Amino acid sequence: MNQKPYLQVTRDMFWMQFVWTLSFFGVMLLIHVIKITTSQFSEDEVSTFFASSSITSNIFMLVIGIISSSSFIKHYVGHGITRKDFFYGATIASITLSIIIPLMSALITQVISFIIKLADLPIVFQGYKSEHIDDGGNLISDMIQSVILTPIVELHSDPLLALLIFSLNILTSYIVGWLIGAAFYRFGTIAGLGSIALGGLVLYTEDVLMHAGLAIGMYNYTFTMPLYVSVFVVLVIVGIILCIIRQFTKRVAIKV
Repeated sequence: MNQKPYLQVTRDMFWMQFVWTLSFFGVMLLIHVIKITTSQFSEDEVSTFFASSSITSNIFMLVIGIISSSSFIKHYVGHGITRKDFFYGATIASITLSIIIPLMSALITQVISFIIKLADLPIVFQGYKSEHIDDGGNLISDMIQSVILTPIVELHSDPLLALLIFSLNILTSYIVGWLIGAAFYRFGTIAGLGSIALGGLVLYTEDVLMHAGLAIGMYNYTFTMPLYVSVFVVLVIVGIILCIIRQFTKRVAIKV
């Protein structure tokens, strides 16, 4: 029996982006090893690989979301795959990647910890802290910080929660990147710039909700709410953005 088209898209897009992820993690691991090595001489504390990759993976997923929105749809539609099948396949691939990346990061973190303990190296890992930043309530500044200072739960404190927050953060980043890329591809520069503003607002809202759910103070007007409510609202927002992307790509003309 022939494989359903959207499953073919899922498989192909996941593996292509997974290869990109391996390259990204390779660079991250090299940087982490260098930091660990230099800390032997400076006695500086080092962030865990999980914490470091949690931050950089947001930017990575944002970028590949932008890239994938135009390059992949052109390829698949050009080979007879419907825009609907592309959308479903790309969505499933992004969700799968958002689950796999935190698991990879957790595995690498545990392996590094095991090697350090086995070698009895005097490495001190510094716990990640989301600090409150007093910026006078500047929304633009807050939106920029929401990408860089993402809420993180350390792996050793609560593994399942840490993986959940990591996955949700990078999935949101990917979907925002996809939104931006799709807007530029379908409508051009003006709408594309508008999508950047919308995407920034989405990332900022997700950041505020996660900080509220985790009871981490960051912004001047920080509030708290049950974590399950924060997660649910973020998932609803992601679903709305996916619906917008679907409308953007539903009848998009493929550029040669």
